[in-house]
Amino acid sequence: MDNKRKIEHISESIKAIVGSSNAIGETNFDNQSNENLGVKEEITWLLINDLLDSVKNIDSHLYSVNNNGKKAVNALKNMRDVINEILEDYEEDN
Repeated sequence: MDNKRKIEHISESIKAIVGSSNAIGETNFDNQSNENLGVKEEITWLLINDLLDSVKNIDSHLYSVNNNGKKAVNALKNMRDVINEILEDYEEDN
């Protein structure tokens, strides 16, 4: 299975296991959606922490280990940039 298919499979599995996090205006459903948001936040933190574990590799003198650290830093920077852009757009609208 290639990486794109793995990512799609993991994403669909998380959606199926955790459930919807979109509110629809019905109290019971929305309460569950809010709980699901919390679960997704925890999963996201676990993934970020995995990336942070790899960041320390950037100091390695071994090329492949150093490259692993660089990839982790770049991934975190890309996420930061996207999140900042989303938040800037949100702040402009609100």
